[in-house]
Amino acid sequence: MESTLRLYRNHTKACAQQHTKPLFESELQENLDCTCILNVTGYLPNHVDDQGKPKRILHHSLKTNVWVEARRIREDMLVWGALTPPATGIESLQGHKVTIEDAIKFFFECGLNDGTKGRNTTIKYHQLLRTRLLPWCAQQLNPIRLIKRFDDPAT
Repeated sequence: MESTLRLYRNHTKACAQQHTKPLFESELQENLDCTCILNVTGYLPNHVDDQGKPKRILHHSLKTNVWVEARRIREDMLVWGALTPPATGIESLQGHKVTIEDAIKFFFECGLNDGTKGRNTTIKYHQLLRTRLLPWCAQQLNPIRLIKRFDDPAT
């Protein structure tokens, strides 16, 4: 799924310009602009449902009414691939949306930091995780993206 986000101004009943329909960025006209809050809609690769399938973003408030600030926030979201900045360290492995790539990355980072894994062990797990597990997960009929899918007996 391609990353796409559209900015729009979702007008409220208290709109100073008394607009009733959303005003998308492509329809922006300086003299019709108001101060209602800006929202975003679209798809991001790391915004997924519980099965790991892309989930549509609807009416996500950017908590700003300035177009320049909203465009900067949208660019950040496109870089992150999610609505929020990526977590670091152990925080990235908490919750039910941990990806296989995140878990493997954390496994290798953890081994480097504490120095408990030797060179041969690192090579062995690189072979197992990066060259076997990741391609196997990608080639499934329903590609496996989240670690929690391994809790399913069929997997």
